[in-house]
Amino acid sequence: MSDAHNALITRFYQAFQRLDAEAMSACYTDDVVFSDPAFGELRGRDAGDMWRMLTTRAKDFP
Repeated sequence: MSDAHNALITRFYQAFQRLDAEAMSACYTDDVVFSDPAFGELRGRDAGDMWRMLTTRAKDFP
């Protein structure tokens, strides 16, 4: 894995620890396709919106 990929993953999980949905969403490209059993397939902004919803409602989430 490249240094750039490692940095991106680190940035995402640091944002996740802070429940910072905006920083997490910024890690995705506009053409992202995210798949999850609970949310199904999400594309583009919808993937970031999932994190916005989850972090807003989170209680002891991370």
